[in-house]
Amino acid sequence: MSAGKLALAATMLESARQSTDSKCSWAACGSTAEATLSRRPLCRLHFYEIASRRLAECCGRFAETLANEGERSAALTFLSEIISQTTNLAASAKYLSASQRDQFLELSMSAMDVSKRIQRYPRTEAQILVMLYRSSDPTRVCESTRTINISKRGACVETRISWDVGENVWIENSKLGRRALARTAWVTKAGATNGAMGIEILDWEDFWDLEQKFAK
Repeated sequence: MSAGKLALAATMLESARQSTDSKCSWAACGSTAEATLSRRPLCRLHFYEIASRRLAECCGRFAETLANEGERSAALTFLSEIISQTTNLAASAKYLSASQRDQFLELSMSAMDVSKRIQRYPRTEAQILVMLYRSSDPTRVCESTRTINISKRGACVETRISWDVGENVWIENSKLGRRALARTAWVTKAGATNGAMGIEILDWEDFWDLEQKFAK
């Protein structure tokens, strides 16, 4: 058996052992814990509720626009935990209805899809001068700033002004002589001097020519 399969088996066995020894840690819930999330014992219902919400938050930040390598690594660890725990629940939970099993399998597949997206778009630390334009006024520079890191279809950029999540924005790289339509995936510390936001580039497959650079 491979090391990966041994690790997964150990996780499933540990989860099964904990489920017989503890109750769900959700306040006022006295149900038996059948899974864990971030070492927190949970019943099947609260595991599904919390895992679904956190997965949606992870998707909201988009695989292409995770802020840094530490966040990317933490996201992959979290997604791996969802996959292993849902696999365990679908295979061994008692009195699991067909609809509940389908829900857990769908959650597992969604987590697997996001994990693949994160691994498909590795981040590269880079400080590149860019200009940002609001879609409502694409001829007037809204902010001149620089990237913190980039991926083929995204970037994390510094910002000192307020942006709305989901807002369309034009990003221009004058060095490469190109402009792309993008979408803000997340914003932190809006309006602060050290604010940042993640953008997903919509109309370029490799806006920064990273594939060409990696090939050299």
